[in-house]
Amino acid sequence: MGMKCNFVVACRSDPAERLRNLPPLDVDASDALATAVLGKRSWGRSRRSHRTGDLSVDVYPKDGEIAVAVYGDLVIVASDDVLSWFEQTVEGWGVALIDDYDADVFVLHSVVDMGCFAAWRGGELIRSFAGSSDDGVIVDEGGRLPFERDLHGEDDDFGWITENAILDRLGYCYEGPYSADNIDPATVPLLVYR
Repeated sequence: MGMKCNFVVACRSDPAERLRNLPPLDVDASDALATAVLGKRSWGRSRRSHRTGDLSVDVYPKDGEIAVAVYGDLVIVASDDVLSWFEQTVEGWGVALIDDYDADVFVLHSVVDMGCFAAWRGGELIRSFAGSSDDGVIVDEGGRLPFERDLHGEDDDFGWITENAILDRLGYCYEGPYSADNIDPATVPLLVYR
């Protein structure tokens, strides 16, 4: 079937290390962020999750859902909105993440070989790359990151490039290179909201 994901990970420390040693999930902070992303419910009520998901399955939102998890200085948001970040259209909740954290966005649709990733450090976009097998390279801004320099002859495999971006920054990947050291994304709970 192939992997699909649209998510942002923001962290003030090494996100791969934080994923390996998760602090407790901050439900109140997750609810507050979900409210910032989706707005308040009828009658001004804040959002509450309706189920628990995980980083392996719930990174591609569907049916109006989003997935959020706040673990101390690690924030994960899976939302359709992050695709617009590649066009420099970032919603208020996203601007706050970019300003306060090192933020990375990953979009992967492996069936159609579409892959995108972007990195902000200190509030500045340092790298943005997007492409698909149908359109070729769509966005290529900023200098190549160290992991990209190690890629050999795979420049036209956009899903593979994004998998390597996830591996480099988060310590795991979905369908790409595997190692026994990889984090299991199924062990990282996300709260799902609608």
